[in-house]
Amino acid sequence: MRMNANRVSSRIRKLAISVLSRYERISSSARAILRETAKETSLSGEDTASLNMLVLGVIKRLNTIDFIIARVLKNRSPASLSFTRKAALRLAIFEGRWLGVSFSSIQEEHPRTERPVMPTIRRALDLNLEESIAGFDRVGQLSIMLSHPTFMVETLLENMSDEQAIDLMKTNNSSPEHYIRLNRLLVSDEEELDLLNDIDAELIPDEDYDGLYHVTEGIDTIIESEPFESGGLLIHDKASVATVDALSPSENDTIWDACAAPGMKTQLIAENLRSSGRLVASDVYRDRVRLGVRRCKKMGCGLSEWLLADASYPPIRDSDKILIDAPCTSTGILQRDPSYKWRLNKQYLSAMMTVQHKILDSIVTAFQNSPGVEIVYATCSLLPHEGESQIDSILQSRDVELVDLDLKFSRGYNGFKCSSGVRRLFPHTDKTNAFFISKLRIPQ
Repeated sequence: MRMNANRVSSRIRKLAISVLSRYERISSSARAILRETAKETSLSGEDTASLNMLVLGVIKRLNTIDFIIARVLKNRSPASLSFTRKAALRLAIFEGRWLGVSFSSIQEEHPRTERPVMPTIRRALDLNLEESIAGFDRVGQLSIMLSHPTFMVETLLENMSDEQAIDLMKTNNSSPEHYIRLNRLLVSDEEELDLLNDIDAELIPDEDYDGLYHVTEGIDTIIESEPFESGGLLIHDKASVATVDALSPSENDTIWDACAAPGMKTQLIAENLRSSGRLVASDVYRDRVRLGVRRCKKMGCGLSEWLLADASYPPIRDSDKILIDAPCTSTGILQRDPSYKWRLNKQYLSAMMTVQHKILDSIVTAFQNSPGVEIVYATCSLLPHEGESQIDSILQSRDVELVDLDLKFSRGYNGFKCSSGVRRLFPHTDKTNAFFISKLRIPQ
């Protein structure tokens, strides 16, 4: 990927340094900070894209950049740098090493306040990275070269072939794929062709799901279009659509979407119910419930009933089918928000696993006397701890059976009792977010 340095204004560079500095100081995700910054500064679409590219590019390669900084600093620790100085260094190194911006352009274009660190930047651009990590073990080398934390590198190598794991990590550092689908609650079959013809974007119809399209070019145009603004077109990743497919909503079903906000799957479930049955959506956070209600109203999803509720204390006891899109580490969306790579640690993972188990166990227990109830458990995670391990645990501890999913995607990671019956989607093979999908049934 190459960028003409002169096409990024000094204002955008200063904003990028500010965002990166703020990201270092607070716990918000990079995407959240970028959204706030775009609103506060009234950036144009082009400037917003440039800012996102710079900030997310740095964060995708954060451990690699920081390794380089540590190697080239003379008689100083990286920890001694101010947030702003460190952010400026990171940005300059990213531009020089990954975007091909020349050192002379960096000198000319970066804020004058950063002139004292130019010799450090020059050394960083000249550093031979492969020689610098030659003495590391394989995990350490891959961690630096492919910009992933060692724990994730180890986990992927344990559960995939080396070739697949490396391909996946490389894909995580690339731009994300985008999908849109027609909102059948608002758009009729007769209106479909005209609506799509009016969109200035390149679309490929998905081979698995009718009304779903892979956007190969023009996602920004779609976001600014009237059909998107009015809710007729929805941005919805294929892996999320596949999760609803696994639930298999049918007319007259009673369905509980247990961790529903922001409501995209809720809307798709409503489409499948065709104004019949009952659809209850719940979330534990009040602001997310409000967001879900607003979005469902915009999307024409009047069938859904929203509840403020903790799914680990099931408020619903009468359902045919239940969807648990459980809270997780979000390691399945690293292309979109790489900050989740660097927020991951064993303590955070353990906390997520505890929440997931409590939700799944509580719901299975609450419906133990309701034979035939089906429960789809899914996470947007690459880690088996949040997928296969949770399903193996519930199969061992509760009277529930695994339903073999009839989806064409990859089976689960090897070495688990549930491996053959669950499914995984990956960005490097399926061009989607990474997702784990499973289906359970209360036995007759």
